[in-house]
Amino acid sequence: MQTAILLGLTSQPVKAKAKPLSHIQKKYNQSRLNETKFHNLEYFPAVDSLLLTNEDYVENLKLFQKRKKTLKHSLTVLDLFCGIGSGTIILKKLKIPLKKVVHVEHDPVAVKVSQFNHGQSDEAKYGLSHVYIESFEEVYGEKNEGDYEKISKLILEHGPFDLVLSAAPCQNYSQVNAYADKSKYNAQYLLKAGRLIKLIDKIQKEKCGRLNKVFFLSENVVFPGNDDICKSYGDHENGLCPIELCASDFSPCRRKRYYWTNVS
Repeated sequence: MQTAILLGLTSQPVKAKAKPLSHIQKKYNQSRLNETKFHNLEYFPAVDSLLLTNEDYVENLKLFQKRKKTLKHSLTVLDLFCGIGSGTIILKKLKIPLKKVVHVEHDPVAVKVSQFNHGQSDEAKYGLSHVYIESFEEVYGEKNEGDYEKISKLILEHGPFDLVLSAAPCQNYSQVNAYADKSKYNAQYLLKAGRLIKLIDKIQKEKCGRLNKVFFLSENVVFPGNDDICKSYGDHENGLCPIELCASDFSPCRRKRYYWTNVS
């Protein structure tokens, strides 16, 4: 620093004045107050009110209660955008009987970690087999509305499916992304996952005689203007409302997420 001053590259350093603790405490309290005001704005409808008056949610709730404790066989699961296989880990921890998990993931590193998490010992320990598919397109096809024949082939080869998990890419829905664009190709996966679930229900009814709908849980970030997404997961005019949960309810991390599901 002294050399720089002598060469005229900088002026004498100015000592920053330390803020007293009372000042920091005041700023902190004001931030807390602002946050509280934001979360309690009167014109925000209560999330649970929206959910409990949603036609699709009410219908799914009734169907779930009818099916509760009636599923006697181990589950066959389709895990879309599975990453390192966290969803399957949770199913194991919940001690839900599993027969087969079809993992769909394009990242080779994530696949390796998933295979490590769910190794060959699963067959002997749980009677559980794993299938890995490289891309969503191999399951859904290139068509915007889904490829009926391709999905039928998947179901006949690996299904019928009891549960679909989905964690579609969220970059173009995230509010912290200044360049978020819902029209981008990878933003369409969230919509397509909903369409895929409906096609699975239709095909399994036609080709497998399955009258009950497949259970599903689709996760993404919290974002406004999600009407199109809701309609892709529901059957009524307003579609299926998402459930909003925050990681702070379960851990030190604060991270809000939407969940579209037909599980109570």
